[in-house]
This record gives sequence, structure tokens and C-alpha cells, in this order.
Amino acid sequence: MEIKLHKKQYETFKILLDKTHREVLYGGAKGSGKSYLGSVWVLYMCLTYPGIRALIGRTVLTQLRVTTIKTLLDLFKEHGITTEHYTYNQQSNEIKFFNGSEIVFRDLQYNPGDRNYDSLGGLECTIAFIDEISQVSRQAYDVVRSLLRYKINEYQLTPKLFMSCNPTNSWLKSEFYTPHINQTLEPYKIFIQALPTDNKNLPPEYLEILRNLPPKQMKRLYLGDWNY
Repeated sequence: MEIKLHKKQYETFKILLDKTHREVLYGGAKGSGKSYLGSVWVLYMCLTYPGIRALIGRTVLTQLRVTTIKTLLDLFKEHGITTEHYTYNQQSNEIKFFNGSEIVFRDLQYNPGDRNYDSLGGLECTIAFIDEISQVSRQAYDVVRSLLRYKINEYQLTPKLFMSCNPTNSWLKSEFYTPHINQTLEPYKIFIQALPTDNKNLPPEYLEILRNLPPKQMKRLYLGDWNY
């Protein structure tokens, strides 16, 4: 498949294929192409390695359907991937490809009735993409990391978790951003700052909208300022 990415996305895509990093956090502002990059990576991996299983998660499944899954299905059309090549079961929330690879979509919202995320416990995955991880609990992040073992040895892959975000004062800041700034981030983790100005496909009017947001939101969503 021919990959169409802007420079920052392409640099990140290469990191998603390396042997060094297991956890990649990308973003920091609106319009930087976070969901598109995650979709491209998941699709590439599923087509390249037959029989693997990818997890795509977000806090609420309904949000996942109208955002990330829509981006993914648009990507299929862009590359001529039709229903001859895959099936999408909206009841089980799974896409299965002709080569045996599959994508499973999961709700990662905290549920008092499932405090330990046991609903995910038996799921083995090769890779995972958590979209808007700033909305996800630290526990869900830990559980998803523990799932990444399926066909890893068979293909000699590195277990890889890709995460997108906007600036936040949640656990994500202390886990990734602050250590990144202090240069104390573990070698297997990486944070990549991506801004709307990195995305040359955005219309100028959208950038103007972001610039004219109230000051705190402008700092957070346009400048990618984690200390907004």
C-alpha cells in the first residue's frame, strides 16, 4: 500500500516499525493526524503479517465508531480495500481480513462492575492503538500493555502500543511528557510532539479557528502546551 503521510507522521511511522520502542505517544494538539496515523499503522501491520490481531480502543465504543473506525474505513476506500478483502462484524466489533489478520475494537472506559478489566484479560494481541488515551485510566493502559504477546515470536516483532493524545493534566503527563522534558523517559518509550501546523492537509480556516479559541484552549489544542 502507498502510504500518504506528512513528515511528522512518517517519522513516527518508522518508529512504529523499529525494534527499540514498545510504547509510542503521539500528538499534543488538534489536527495533527493522530487517528489517521494510527489507522495507517494498524492496516499496514495487518496486511503485512497474516494472522495477527490488532486492538483499537477508546474510552467509549460509540465515540470509536464515529471517529477512529470511520477514519479506518475511509482509509480502506482510499487504498481500494473492499468488502472482498475484509468483513466487518458490528455486533462483535471486529474486522477480519482475507489473510487471517483481525482488528478488534474495545471500549476502555472504567466500569465499576469490571474494576480489573477482566473483559480484556483473555484477549491476546500483537499490537494496540489507543486513541485519545488522555481519556483512559492508567489501569486500562496497563492492562492493554499486558495483552501484547500474540504471534510476537513467530514474526520476531516488538510488542508495540501506539497512543494518541492532546495535552492533559492526567497520569499521562507524569508518565510521558514530564520525563520526556526532563530526558528521563525510559528507552522503550517515546513521546512525539505533533501540532496542527505539522499537518499540511489542514485548511487554513481550521488553523484560524484553533488560533482564536479561548486562551487556555488555544494553548492546549493549537500550541500543544501541556502547562496550559
